[in-house]
Amino acid sequence: MKLQKNRPTKYVLFFIGTVAAALLLLLCGACLPQSRIDHNVMQSASRMLAEGCYPNISDGSASSQLDNFTDALMLMESKATTIHDPGTILTNPLYTNGANPVSDLYQYSMDSSIEPSSFYVRYWMGFRSFLRLALVFLNYYQIKRYLALAFFGLFAAVLCSLAKNTGARSAFFFALSVILVKPQVICASMQFSCCFLIAFAAMLLVPWLSRNIRYSGLFFMEVGMITMFLDFYTTPIITFGLPAVYLYLLQAKQGRVQKVKEIFGNLIAWFAGYLLMWLSKLVLTTLLTDQNAIQNGLGSLLMWLGADGFALSNAAYRPDVALKQVLKALCQDRDGMLFFGGLLVVALGLVVINFVRRKLCLRALIRNWPVLLIACMPIIWFVISAEPTTVHYWFQYRSVVLCFWALFGLALLSSKNGEKQKALCS
Repeated sequence: MKLQKNRPTKYVLFFIGTVAAALLLLLCGACLPQSRIDHNVMQSASRMLAEGCYPNISDGSASSQLDNFTDALMLMESKATTIHDPGTILTNPLYTNGANPVSDLYQYSMDSSIEPSSFYVRYWMGFRSFLRLALVFLNYYQIKRYLALAFFGLFAAVLCSLAKNTGARSAFFFALSVILVKPQVICASMQFSCCFLIAFAAMLLVPWLSRNIRYSGLFFMEVGMITMFLDFYTTPIITFGLPAVYLYLLQAKQGRVQKVKEIFGNLIAWFAGYLLMWLSKLVLTTLLTDQNAIQNGLGSLLMWLGADGFALSNAAYRPDVALKQVLKALCQDRDGMLFFGGLLVVALGLVVINFVRRKLCLRALIRNWPVLLIACMPIIWFVISAEPTTVHYWFQYRSVVLCFWALFGLALLSSKNGEKQKALCS
């Protein structure tokens, strides 16, 4: 009873501590040698200028293009954050009108005396702490080299963890889920890789979490806060969903099926951390600087959700259009549609065959139906945020990795392999 009574206090203390740690990280990042950062930003900007805003690195489709537009903003904000003007930690000065940040970054790298044109106050931009540290030693293209190593290194570690704790088949299906959303493109962009790196790191902690399940709410709250701190709004829902499916699989292997209220409790904890971390940024910036971040942030949120009437009056920003754009990014063209359609037919055929041959257990499928709720989360996210999904479908579609992983997980849970499943299906 005493533990239950103290639980809200524990959440509050962890929340305050995380916000304080976020501010400290940004402050420490601002103290790094500015001259070396300026030099590496200049080198990066000149090469990025030759590539343009949206270079394509694979098959010419929209889902194979990089987002130098946003990566240029990340470099610009990292350069602009300095201890000589501590307010920049919160105000995030911009040196572009938004038309071509790549060109504007080059101009800013050549002339640091340019005055900011606006302030990007509604994001924490916590990536600046780590990006500024990297820029002390490396330029943007060298950073991307090691970013790819970090991405695939964590990915390999997650596969080893899955194989050890839930079996080789779960590791294979997780790998397939990630392969279907083009990891070769994800690892080549600071923006695209952020949420995947957070999700992979969180998955490596899931075996510990499974042994200490009482901390699941705090764990997912912290993951939500870290996501808001670091991410530039790409695929945030995967930082909850990928570890949540792993946790479900691990608990099931141990003979315990998570209840729906547990999954929703963890989701609420994640979303509360994500939302409150954002609101704390708006409040701190409004109180400590001359920028009205609350008005800016809430106004932007209402615009993107269509609550100001803009999106609702524009036929392009509807849930059905957003979902069609996601499907377009996933399949890319007619041949892609045939490929994914063929995969779906084969998958359904295998399900039917295995049911007929009694290798799949209907009782286990029904028992583990809560996994379907996790599989639906990206779709719900796309529907609610129809406007940003429609505009940025070509990278935000990658949240479907969670749909694949959850559905593969449900298939694994419904098979008759393992003593516990045999007992359930007998």
